[in-house]
Amino acid sequence: MDFDGFDSELMTIKKKERIARRYWKWEQGGAFVCPFALVENIVFTGSCDYYMYGIDIATGKKVWRFKTDGVVACIKPEISDGIIYLGSGDMHIYAVYIKTRTLLWRFKTGGIIDGGPAISGDIIYTGSQDGYLYALDKRNGNEIWRFKAGDMIRSKPAVFGNLIFFGSFDGFIYCLDKHSGNCVWRFKTDGNVSNAHEFLIDEGVIFVSSHDGFLYAIECKNGHEIWRCKTGPGGGTPSLLGNLLIFGGRDGVLYAIDKIAGREIWRCQTERGSSGFASNKPAISNDSIYIGSSNNKVYSIDHSGKLKWEFSTEGPIWNGVLFADGKVLASSQDCKVYCIDAKTGKEIWRCHSGLSTQPEPVIEDYSPIEIVVEKSESSIDSDEEEAYSSSEINFLGGDDEYHAKSEYAGMSEYASGSDYK
Repeated sequence: MDFDGFDSELMTIKKKERIARRYWKWEQGGAFVCPFALVENIVFTGSCDYYMYGIDIATGKKVWRFKTDGVVACIKPEISDGIIYLGSGDMHIYAVYIKTRTLLWRFKTGGIIDGGPAISGDIIYTGSQDGYLYALDKRNGNEIWRFKAGDMIRSKPAVFGNLIFFGSFDGFIYCLDKHSGNCVWRFKTDGNVSNAHEFLIDEGVIFVSSHDGFLYAIECKNGHEIWRCKTGPGGGTPSLLGNLLIFGGRDGVLYAIDKIAGREIWRCQTERGSSGFASNKPAISNDSIYIGSSNNKVYSIDHSGKLKWEFSTEGPIWNGVLFADGKVLASSQDCKVYCIDAKTGKEIWRCHSGLSTQPEPVIEDYSPIEIVVEKSESSIDSDEEEAYSSSEINFLGGDDEYHAKSEYAGMSEYASGSDYK
């Protein structure tokens, strides 16, 4: 049989999804994986045993706790007028009187809350894995407005003037009017944006890391990029040391970056754990930088990038350390909070959660996928470029550039206000 003129060869065409989506899902256990909030020598932090704890930093004794119906993970609580506001894996945001440990209100969203709330005036803002940012009346939990992003929100919002900022797993950094919920601008990165600590804002510039491996400097008023600096994949939040941004990457490198030029000044390479410095934010004292790592260590590094001491825990440190009163506090996946002498690196005390074991977190991995299309070479014509280059494979179920708008709803489909008194 003659096949002349008929090309039977197949051509392989490969497409990759542009946005990488990967996150950890925490199960019930005793791990401490939350940032700290400090009030009058009591540190508040959440655990996967469903509790928010208050710990006396002088003694290491648990002096306060409040139980939710889900893991309290990756959430830095906010405290205002004697009330603590916290989110939970049970999809609720809680307002609790600290003195009496009684519930003021709770509000249900459509997804896990693991990005932490922010407060401005009488309004509390919180994101949810349902993809909404909610504005609630902090006095009674009534919904004021909500805004729909393109994917889950695991980002602690930051407020600057009349603006509020947050990131999403759709790769965007959003800027909204904090009163109306209208979108002022949005900025596109090539990776999901998640943060357990509020974004650093300095002199009208917001600094944001993305899982695309860049640290961005963006003008708050208009969303214009000032610079980007290549780092390890993001998730952490930089701290300010003079004119330097101190940032820990998931590559286990602590970076010092000029905040004006976006140029690396020095770096300190540590032993890399599974996720390097993960979502940690460096703590700064007058002579040292302190940071926790997924390699089960807390590091003390001087302001020039030289290692001073390291302290070993029995589990990864995911979301930061706190420097207070000559002490360094670190929360660990090993179900303990550690208190360390800031000068010597020696342990002062340790505090256990209510459970002594922790299952390994489940990795929900939506990393860039590769789509293979086989097509006969003879059938690929001049429209090939248009057919295979103009589209992106997207997990979100829509175009990469969807229409951003305020999704204000007078009645929440989840709860129009407090559903628990």
